[in-house]
Amino acid sequence: MIPGGLKPSQPADAAAVTALNAVRHDPKLAHIPGNLEAITYTTQVVAGTNFFIKARTPNGYIHLRIHRALNGMDYSLHSIQEGKTLDDKITYFS
Repeated sequence: MIPGGLKPSQPADAAAVTALNAVRHDPKLAHIPGNLEAITYTTQVVAGTNFFIKARTPNGYIHLRIHRALNGMDYSLHSIQEGKTLDDKITYFS
């Protein structure tokens, strides 16, 4: 692993679900109806932690970049990649 790089992808756990739930009502996700289910994720340690999460939607898959602040409690949705498939690997995106 490269310092500041992404850790290996792993199945979604409580940390990924917490990050996803923290941003579920962000206006950037308003056009995505229904539930989101975290499938897999990876992290990047920065000034805080970036979560790159693959989530299942009613219409397919998306990748989300969610930032958790250094305090470990504040989350913000940075960006979304839509039109993904189950087989698409999670890679860094801005």
